[in-house]
Amino acid sequence: MRSLLKVGGVLGCEDYEQQSVISEPPSRCYTRLNEISNAMDTVFGVDSNIGLKLPRLFQEVGFSDPQVAIQKIIRLHGEEKRFWEITLQEARPAILQHGVAAAEELDEVCAEMRRIAEDKTTLVVLARVTQVWARKE
Repeated sequence: MRSLLKVGGVLGCEDYEQQSVISEPPSRCYTRLNEISNAMDTVFGVDSNIGLKLPRLFQEVGFSDPQVAIQKIIRLHGEEKRFWEITLQEARPAILQHGVAAAEELDEVCAEMRRIAEDKTTLVVLARVTQVWARKE
């Protein structure tokens, strides 16, 4: 992407860190979500925890002064708390196909996530998002 920029052009990128997804009080469903995500990363050869690595990656391709911001998405109530439950449901066929989790376990994890989403006393930290941008010199 850097090679496509003109001098003075800006490249921006953001990505998240799956392992930053937690609940307070802690819940097994979010621990299991992260384990499932790690296993699927291995299957597909991706990195769902690349967020904090972005500044270094920018430097490695020649940006001398990348800028960084971090956003935390945290919810105590609201439909946003269902984000990972819905994501697991959408990924269900691939998760089952690759043997990362059994159908019954996914049902249990999603049910627990749904209970947490409806519980206005449990905090859900959805993900830490790292934003990086730099100008081509």
